[in-house]
Order: sequence, then C-alpha cells, then structure tokens
Amino acid sequence: MGIGENNDEIQQHIDSRYVSTSEAVWWLFHYWMHEEKPNVVRLPVHTEGGHFVVFNPELNAPNEILENAAAKNSKLEAYFKLNKAEKEYADQHPENASTVM
Repeated sequence: MGIGENNDEIQQHIDSRYVSTSEAVWWLFHYWMHEEKPNVVRLPVHTEGGHFVVFNPELNAPNEILENAAAKNSKLEAYFKLNKAEKEYADQHPENASTVM
C-alpha cells in the first residue's frame, strides 16, 4: 500500500482471511467455534434498594412508580436469590447437589 492510496481495512481483512480445512468443516456442520459456559453476564452493582428504575412521568403516577420499583428485582438481586435457592435445594437434596451447582 502506497502513500495516498485508499486504505480499506475491511477489504484488507476479507482478502487476508484464511479458513483452514478443519475450520471450514466446523462451519459447514454448524458446530460452535467457541463457547462460554457458564456465560458471563455483567451485573450492575448497587446498594440495597438502590437500583435504577425506568419510568415515564406522563404515564405513571408517583406512587405507582414506587410500588413497581419495590416489586421488581434487579439482575444483582435476582442473582443472589437464585444462588440462595440453589444452595437450599442442594442442602435438601444432597444426591442431586453436583447437578445443581
């Protein structure tokens, strides 16, 4: 590539991409190229009861907004509740504990 030439990085990537025989077979048979198990999810950290609540002030009354916010769990709170429930289940059913956690 010389000075003043158009630098098309996308076309350069497409032109230089090499697909090996084994990778092509994996693609043809629709196998996963990689897997994240368990999947990684970012949990928004907040203080207790301090999670974000989205609302439309024109459609919702203030007391309705507060009631809805108190009834909903954030991702972080739901994660903690799930872990607690799984631990309780594992304690009650030790024969299945390895499949739960």
